[in-house]
Parts: sequence; C-alpha cells; structure tokens
Amino acid sequence: MASLTVKRMMSDRKRTHLIKFQDWQNGVVQYANEYRQYYSGWEEKFLTVSARCISFTLQSAALSPEIMMSTEKRNEEKRQTLRLQGTLNPRPQAVTHELFQESDFFDPNDLVQVKYEMLRQVQSESRPVSQSAKAFGLSRPSFYQAQAALAQAGLAGLVPQKRGPKEGHKLTAAVMEFLLAARAKEPSLNTQQLAEMVAQNFQLRVHPRSIERQLRREKKRR
Repeated sequence: MASLTVKRMMSDRKRTHLIKFQDWQNGVVQYANEYRQYYSGWEEKFLTVSARCISFTLQSAALSPEIMMSTEKRNEEKRQTLRLQGTLNPRPQAVTHELFQESDFFDPNDLVQVKYEMLRQVQSESRPVSQSAKAFGLSRPSFYQAQAALAQAGLAGLVPQKRGPKEGHKLTAAVMEFLLAARAKEPSLNTQQLAEMVAQNFQLRVHPRSIERQLRREKKRR
C-alpha cells in the first residue's frame, strides 16, 4: 500500500514537472514569435527608409549634372561681365587663400574682391604684406599700388584703369590745327614749347610726348 502511494506521488510530481515544462516551452515559443514579429516589422520599416534614401540619392545624382551646368553657366556669365568691366583676374589660379577655396561668395576671378581682401587682411589682421600678397596671387608692388588707390579713391580705385592713350582725346582737331600752324610758321618749335602754347591758348595740360606721337601720325596721313 505504501509502495503504491509512493508511486502515485512520483507520478504526480512528474506530471507537475511536465506541465511546468510545457508551460515554459509554450512561453518560449510565444516570446520567439513576438520577437520575430516585432523585428520583422522593424526590418520592413528599415528597408522602406533605405529604399527611399537610395531613391533620393539616385534622383539627386540624376539632377546634379543639370545643377552643375547651371552653376557653370552663371560663372561664365559672371566672368564675361568682369571681362567687360576690366576687373577679370588674369591669374585666378594663383589665388590660394582659403577664403577663395572654401566659399562660393569669394571669387578668385573678381580682381577687385581679391585686392580688397588682401588689403583688409593686412590692415585688420596684421598679416605680413609679402605673405598676403602671395596668398592672393599678387606681388608686393601690386599690394602697395592697391593700398594707395584704395586710400585715394575708395573701392573704385581698385578697378584697373583702361589701357591706351590717356591724353590723346585732348588733342582735338582744333588743337591739332593750331599745332600744325604753329610748327609750319616756326619749324624750330619743340614739343615742350608746343605743349606750353597749348596750355596758354586752350587751358589744357598735354604731355610733350603725346604731341610728338600725334604729330607723327598726322605726318603719316599726309
């Protein structure tokens, strides 16, 4: 009788352990399913976001040539304007300062802007003249010329002067007629004396060399 009771007790314990094990197993399976379901949804979201990012990147890459062409067109139009104004820097590649390498605002093709920044850094930041001039692709004499021009005329002084005869427009037809008549009447008159006569009669200051060049042109025409 006692042996039967013991067997029943052992059987009940096994059954209890088996039920607990089955409950634990069911719990593990449920947890695994929930885990798989949760991360499956996360994976789908991740793939969706990744696909959108890739699509945006591909669209940007497709548009970038058009953007680059538009930017290059604007840059070329600006260079043409600078060329017409006489402010196009003939050596933009010589400008190595970081401001003109890292910013779209600073343009190494704009000679006025290059000169002004060179002068500003020496004046405001106490940079050495030779170092600043080299960084902005200019020489020491160019620095001092720009400095004097800025002090005398402001920013307008940094605009390069147009090349060509500066006094030829003073020698009008009336002035030249007067000079030719004076030289014909007295051939010994030199250009310095002629320049003085122009100053007295026309209130114009003309360099003797300008008179000499113009007289030579008139002689060739005759």
